Amino acid sequence: MAVNKFYVTIDGKNVLVNIKSNSMSKNITVRYLESEIVIIKPTRMSNIALKRVLEDNKTKIVEEYIANLRKCFNKICKLNTIFYDGKEYTLKIIKQDENRSNVTVRLDEKSLLVLVPIKNWDEKKSVAIYALDEFFRESTKRMLKTELVNWSKVTNISYNKVNVKRAKTRWGSCVKNMRNLNFNLKLSMMPRYVRSSIIVHELCHIIEANHGANFWKLVYSYIPNYDECKKWLKDNFEKLSYD
Repeated sequence: MAVNKFYVTIDGKNVLVNIKSNSMSKNITVRYLESEIVIIKPTRMSNIALKRVLEDNKTKIVEEYIANLRKCFNKICKLNTIFYDGKEYTLKIIKQDENRSNVTVRLDEKSLLVLVPIKNWDEKKSVAIYALDEFFRESTKRMLKTELVNWSKVTNISYNKVNVKRAKTRWGSCVKNMRNLNFNLKLSMMPRYVRSSIIVHELCHIIEANHGANFWKLVYSYIPNYDECKKWLKDNFEKLSYD
């Protein structure tokens, strides 16, 4: 399946447009994610034909994408609590009276605050999901700088690049031949011991690509309570979903 990617600016944010070719597709289909637009086209469709269709439907695609973001924002507004580092905080959506232009996120002792400018409220609330994403992305990067480095030393498994990105269900992945690791930005929402299980899981994939007996033996040698970590993720999956 061929893949082509580029960015477009919507509401002042860079949004990834991910174009995929599928031999089973007869028509173009569009899926809207929070920070990504996925366009699936028939394999035989030329780039020129695709470009023409996208140009003709540009306004509709942007409007539907923003509508999806606002639906996500409405879901956020219905949440009472949210996890950060394994602890539950009260989630508050607050209109800023100050003359600010950007949505910001702030953590205090008991609450996680999403501050949305009261000016242009209808426009700015649609990008609140980005602000939460960026907050957790930067938090996860900061935690990995210590925790991933430490586990790399403990396991004696080295790695190259590390990416932190949004994913619906995958907590991590590994590109074995390049020794690159990918982690879900929501790792910073979890308790440290659960993050450790995911970090070690992906590090072990650099040694063992599949989920065979040797892989699990390696993982459990470092994380003997792996089953407990897995149960925490299963029990709290819905609470980790603010989108």
